[in-house]
Amino acid sequence: MKSVHDICRHRWTELLPHVGIDPKYLTGKHTPCPVCGGKDRFRYLNTKGKGGAICNQCGGFNPVDLVMQVTGRDFQEAARELEKLAGSVEPEKPRKARDNAKCREASSALWKGSEALTGDDPVSRYLEARGIDWRLADGDIRYHPSCSYHVDGNQYRRLPAMVAKISDREGKGVSVHRTFLTMDGRKADVEKPKQMMPGGLPKGVSCRTMQLRGDTIGIAEGIETALSAAVLHRVRCWATLNSSQMVKWEPPEGVKRVIIFGDCDLTFTGQAAAYSIAQILKVRHKIDVEVKLPHAFGADWNDVLKDQQQRNAA
Repeated sequence: MKSVHDICRHRWTELLPHVGIDPKYLTGKHTPCPVCGGKDRFRYLNTKGKGGAICNQCGGFNPVDLVMQVTGRDFQEAARELEKLAGSVEPEKPRKARDNAKCREASSALWKGSEALTGDDPVSRYLEARGIDWRLADGDIRYHPSCSYHVDGNQYRRLPAMVAKISDREGKGVSVHRTFLTMDGRKADVEKPKQMMPGGLPKGVSCRTMQLRGDTIGIAEGIETALSAAVLHRVRCWATLNSSQMVKWEPPEGVKRVIIFGDCDLTFTGQAAAYSIAQILKVRHKIDVEVKLPHAFGADWNDVLKDQQQRNAA
């Protein structure tokens, strides 16, 4: 017997609005999350016509889960309604897959065009504004003076950006993450100031924000969060980019101890990811593990760092 996911495959984009998901969330662009809110943390992926989505706070959704979370239906009710509607919807044409080799070539070219931080560039100013000494970012964090930001159609803007190389477990670069900035070190006033370069990511990737020394490493979700945790706890820390990637992270050879700096999300997504990877590292990799979380709900480690610095300055 076919599952609801098989029956509705390649039909989700048309089906979901009929069961309570506003079409504005189904464009493929970053939007507020229909479950937890925010500004631009949610994106409808629909990879291979499967209708999935991801939120940087909530993690991944399959389409039935999304309907359940947004509308309050239970699984049986949601599945019955979707299966009933599916017969009246023509399947959409599958999208042509991106050429990963070309995507990686574009990422490599972008990285080669970037510059080391000097203290007098937008990235250094951006980090300093968050209480982070730019010299701490001695790993794969650089400055690009003129990065393409996609507006619509074939239109682009050129903006300065913090570029972060994304590497696999062996340290091979596989993509680049961009944070678009103003010249004075603020996030650019654009719809999506943080973007990953196009193309798929293999399992176990991270941004090596700092050079690893010794056999202990910290991991956190965001780049700024990882650097903040490093300041607060004096441990070399890498960024997994989001909670979904954190759960897939794999330690490099030689690491014997990992400190996981989770986000303290109101939805408990960050906490769940932190403890999930802790269990994997402990059981599968036989590594000593410690989980640290901010005390305040809704906070990440950059919030903790800035709060501590404000209290010290008072």
